[in-house]
Amino acid sequence: MGNEDFRQRLSQLAESWEERRVSVTLGRRRVQPAQLELLGLIHGWAREAVQDVVSVYGSTVKAALSPLKSGGGQTFRVEVGESHATFEVLLDGGHKDSWRTTAVVRLSGEPAEKEHSHRPREWSRRRVEEIVLQMVGAFERGRLVT
Repeated sequence: MGNEDFRQRLSQLAESWEERRVSVTLGRRRVQPAQLELLGLIHGWAREAVQDVVSVYGSTVKAALSPLKSGGGQTFRVEVGESHATFEVLLDGGHKDSWRTTAVVRLSGEPAEKEHSHRPREWSRRRVEEIVLQMVGAFERGRLVT
């Protein structure tokens, strides 16, 4: 039999490439249904990231994820400490029937929000995790001050 560790890493590699293919395919399609499906995928990644924050920090930090909200577009919010990120699907610069998925991040201790609007290829589990890590970093910087 083969090495079980290798088999596990190989399985993780195959799963990550499948996830990437799906997100790139959805991101390239600028129609609203595809962008809403992409947002659902991002919501799943954010849910896992928030669960990881809670498992590491416990009740030391407030970490929360809102459900997907329907309306003109869809949106959800991630909160870590006093920071938050709002992910949503928007019309792309007034182009009729051209939609994009974006995140607006507000880190505690910083004066302004930053928009993270990525090219279709750039939404990935890693990018969502990086946004959550930025919020955890802001929480940790705030703990140094107090």
